[in-house]
Amino acid sequence: MRCPCCETHLQITHRERYQDLSEHVSDPNRSPSMKDGYQCPNKYCIANNLRCTWIEDGDLYTHPPEGISFVVASDTIKKCSVSGTSYALDSWGHYYEIGKIKKKERSKDLYFLNWMIRIEPKDKGWNYPEKERYNPSWWRYSISFYKKEKESIGYTSVIPIFTMFKFVIDKFHSDYKSWIETQNKLSFNECFRIISGKNSFGGNEDRLYSKMARLWITIFYPNKCKKLINNKSI
Repeated sequence: MRCPCCETHLQITHRERYQDLSEHVSDPNRSPSMKDGYQCPNKYCIANNLRCTWIEDGDLYTHPPEGISFVVASDTIKKCSVSGTSYALDSWGHYYEIGKIKKKERSKDLYFLNWMIRIEPKDKGWNYPEKERYNPSWWRYSISFYKKEKESIGYTSVIPIFTMFKFVIDKFHSDYKSWIETQNKLSFNECFRIISGKNSFGGNEDRLYSKMARLWITIFYPNKCKKLINNKSI
């Protein structure tokens, strides 16, 4: 990894308990694990003078001198960075953040009455080297829908009915396959719930996309439905 300010190769100088993103999400109150701390050896670099430390995923931790706040130190590194981010160059975090910036530049928001449609390129994907996989694809895009709230300037995300319809169909097939291959009881119950028109709480499913999915499955996959019903009665 390299320093984002002077591009000097970082050196491991110590080990300390730094909380990374996965630890923060999974258990923010647990003591972080010990990790290698990478620092810039260039004594003329701003990152060196602000006593900055990076961990293996490229995330920045600052220990600035007295009188300089953590926020000011982090913002200074970002402003001096050749990439425009505070992540260590050549790190996972650096590639991921650069990919986000490039995708945002290629995204487009379209407005129609009270609706906003966001067209955003997807990641290139895991078939590419790490430095490219988070960059925007030229061929694959995602489309999101947002509806403007009444008496508000904000928009709320809306999932199209076709997307939810497809989700239920895919879930049915996935759970059915799991049940056939492993005899997983939970997978069987999920499949039977879908074709029975019940929600997760045991009541009648009244959402339109679920009713549409149930009808589709009943018409086009009658053998699967029959096998589920027969095994339910056993």
